[in-house]
Amino acid sequence: LPDFFWNWGEESAENIQKWMNRAELHKPVIGGNLWLSKWKHGHVPSNGKDEEEFTQFLRGSEKVILFSLQPLEKNEMIPGYLTEAIRKSPPGWTWLLRRHPFQKISDEEILHLIGETKSKLEIRLSSTLPLYRILRHTHHHVTLWSSVCFEAAEFDVPTTIAHPFGAALYDSQIRNLIFSYANTADAILNLVLEGRPSRKSGYIVTDPVLAERAFEMIGLPLS
Repeated sequence: LPDFFWNWGEESAENIQKWMNRAELHKPVIGGNLWLSKWKHGHVPSNGKDEEEFTQFLRGSEKVILFSLQPLEKNEMIPGYLTEAIRKSPPGWTWLLRRHPFQKISDEEILHLIGETKSKLEIRLSSTLPLYRILRHTHHHVTLWSSVCFEAAEFDVPTTIAHPFGAALYDSQIRNLIFSYANTADAILNLVLEGRPSRKSGYIVTDPVLAERAFEMIGLPLS
C-alpha cells in the first residue's frame, strides 16, 4: 500500500481513515482535484475547431442538458421515462449525450434509441471534448448514477439522478437537496425548468492552498 492517499475531499479521506490500523502509515491527505481546480482557477487552452463547432451548435439554446451515460446493455441504457423526457423537450432545448469510456454501442445506435425529438441532440463532441469544457456550457445534468454529479456541482450545475440505484447510492445527497431524484418524464422536465441552484457537496475541493498543504505533508514540491 502507498504511504499516502491523495483525496479529492474530506469524505473520501475519512473513509480511508476508518480502516487504517496505524496512523503513521497509509496517511490520507486532502489535496483536491487539481485538474478541476485548474479549470476553475487557471487557464486551459481552447480545443480549437472542435470547441468552435460545439459552441456554434449550442448557439440559441434555451436550456442545455448534459446526460452522462452508464456502460449498460442497450435495453437498459436509457430508461423509457428518460427517453420520453428527451422527446417531450421543447425545441429550444439541447441534450448533450456523453458516452461512458466503456460504452460499446455506437453513437448512431444510441441516437436511434431516442428517436425523433423536437429538441437538438449531440453526442460526438459531447463525448470527446473535456468534461469540464462541456459543464461550462451546461444548465442541468442528468444521469442514472454517474459520479459526474459531483463535478457538475463544482460548476454550479444541478444534477437529477434518474434511476433507483442512483437514488440509493446518493441517498444522503438527495435528502440534503444537493441532488434531485426523478423517475418520470414530467418530473425530469420540471426539474430542468425549475433551474434550482446547485449546492456544493463538499466531496471535491479545488482550493489551491489545500493542494499546497498536501504536497508539503507528502514532502514534495508543488511544481
